[in-house]
Formats: sequence, structure tokens, C-alpha cells
Amino acid sequence: MRTLLAATALAIAACSSTPTVKSKADASTAPNVAKQAALAPTSTAAATTSDPTATTQPAAVTVPAEAQQKFDAAMKLVSAGKQDEAALQLERLAADYPTLAAPLINAGLLYLKANQFEAAKHAFERALQRDAKSAPANNYLGVCYRNLGKFKEAQAAYQAALASDETYAPAHLNLGVLYDLYLQQPEQALTEYERYQQLLPTPDTKVASWIKELKSRLGGSKAKAASGDATPASGDKTP
Repeated sequence: MRTLLAATALAIAACSSTPTVKSKADASTAPNVAKQAALAPTSTAAATTSDPTATTQPAAVTVPAEAQQKFDAAMKLVSAGKQDEAALQLERLAADYPTLAAPLINAGLLYLKANQFEAAKHAFERALQRDAKSAPANNYLGVCYRNLGKFKEAQAAYQAALASDETYAPAHLNLGVLYDLYLQQPEQALTEYERYQQLLPTPDTKVASWIKELKSRLGGSKAKAASGDATPASGDKTP
């Protein structure tokens, strides 16, 4: 028996310590499951420091080596492109070990990647029943809600992720995109984008351009308001 912690890359870009975002839509689309995902003894803090997209299992949870072997086998199926088989194996693993959140998080990621948003949402909700403080599970639950058009629920899920781990960068990015594109709250979006940049080892150039755009838009709005000619912010963007 050993302590089980799931190190699973959940980010915008797979297996990257600095997620690269091509468009604002990328911030909340389905992630890639890590090719080298493993169940390893790593603390939440350590995981988010070395990889801001990693998730962990509570340190108190212990499982036999057989669980690790089954998890590794599921990850090999992912690498082989057998997503459905991998998801089924992860669901079975979750059923065999009802205290583990990691298999459900990974199953949810596979459903999310396949645009099966209801199935993904259900998987992340079940993961949170096992580990309510999982920042990745809350973050990707928010992604599900966003794709289902439930923006307030998405906001609450992202905020729950950050309440568990304020340094979890993907949730700042996803919350920023939600504020920017869907809730039309540019000032809040700017705050989240800037916090996201601060958490990266190297700032993301694409997000830097979004920050510049938002500052320009907000500056223009304030100037118009000061001149008595305030107008609404620009219309909805297509992600």
C-alpha cells in the first residue's frame, strides 16, 4: 500500500508546464490527457508548482499497486488512441476504488475531449464527491458548464477551483475567458488574465495581446464616459 496522488496533465496544451493558447476559445476547450500520467506521491502544492495543470489525490488515500497498474494501462490505451476503452477502464477503476477521484477526472477529460459534455460533467461531479477541493475537477466542471451554456454555473466552478488553489493557473485563464467573451465583464477578465500571466514561468504572448486589447477597450470606454458620450462595450465576440 502507498499514498496515491494522480499527476494528470489537464491543461490547454498537453504535458506542458506553460500552456500555449492559440485563441480565447482554446482556454475552455477539451484538454489532452497526458501521455505520461501516473499515480505518484506528490503534494498538491508541488504539483501545481512544477506543472500548473496537474491534479492530485488527497494524501490520506492509499491503494494497492494493482490500482497503479490499471491506471497505467488506461493511459497506454489513451496513447494508442483507444479513448472509449480507456474511459471504460477508468470507470471500472473508479468503481473498484470508491475513494479515488483521479480515475473519474481522467474519464471526464476523455468525455470532454469527445465533446460529451453531460458525461464529462457527471464524471467531474462524482470526482468532487470524492475530493471536493480538487482544483482541476472544479476547473473542468466549469468547462462543461460553459459548453452547455450555463455561464453562472461555470463561473462558480472556476471560483471553487481557485478557492481550493489560488495558484491554479488554468482556472484563472478560463475564468478570464468567461468574463471576457460570455459575461461581458472586461475589468474582471483583465484581472484574471493578468493573474494567469503572473503564475506562468514565461508569460503567454497570446494572452498578453488580449490584455493589451482589454486595456485599450477599457481606456476608450472611460474616455468616452468622461466626455459624456459613453457607449456600450463592443458586441459579442465569436470564440
